[in-house]
Amino acid sequence: MVEAGTGNWWVMEDNLIGGKAHIGYWPNELFGSLDTAATMVQFGGLVYSPPNQLPPTMGSGHFEPPNFLHTSFVANVRFVDSSMYAFEPVDVPIVDHSDKCYQSKYLGNTQGHARFASMFGGPGGASCM
Repeated sequence: MVEAGTGNWWVMEDNLIGGKAHIGYWPNELFGSLDTAATMVQFGGLVYSPPNQLPPTMGSGHFEPPNFLHTSFVANVRFVDSSMYAFEPVDVPIVDHSDKCYQSKYLGNTQGHARFASMFGGPGGASCM
């Protein structure tokens, strides 16, 4: 969300016990074309390995949707509009990825504690080569 008065950006997380965790704070100077609102949001997992190195695991290294105990996830996705109204995603274009190394899956509205969730992960390693 954009901080009123400064135009700086906050990313926050609601935790399971009702509090908020501040994940990041970025000055508006970093976002020249992103003055007051975003038109697109992307989230998921990303890994990197130097050349000639085996690809690393992503998340826990497991991919077992919808098992939130073994698979990395982003949950309770909500957006905040210019009136500071929080809303859940609607009509979300989804790009699920699956190959021998890493997978992702959008679960949509789980109707549970995770609400709108996406999972991602994979073992990496020699199986990717």
